[in-house]
Amino acid sequence: MTELPPRVARLFHNYDVRTIDAQRDRQLVILTVLVYGEWEDIQWLFRTYGWDAVRDVVARDLQTVRSLPPSVLNLWSIVFWGKPLRPPEPRERWAPTRGPEPPS
Repeated sequence: MTELPPRVARLFHNYDVRTIDAQRDRQLVILTVLVYGEWEDIQWLFRTYGWDAVRDVVARDLQTVRSLPPSVLNLWSIVFWGKPLRPPEPRERWAPTRGPEPPS
């Protein structure tokens, strides 16, 4: 089991961090650090998982459940793909953001 460093573990206050495996739970770790992490946490994230893995988690979140807040998604859209997300239309602002996971 790969443990989280204490600096990153502090972000998981709703979890028993002893049960989080940094490799097995990489999607949870990446999403949590992108939302709640500070600059040093983000640096750890990219050193640990690499650019491609973080980009893939953001892309999957963007295409499916959208658990990342819109401002966070917008920032990483600019970082990874060089363009901001389009502003939501009024009907989209009230649409559900969660749905079933797509088949793998």
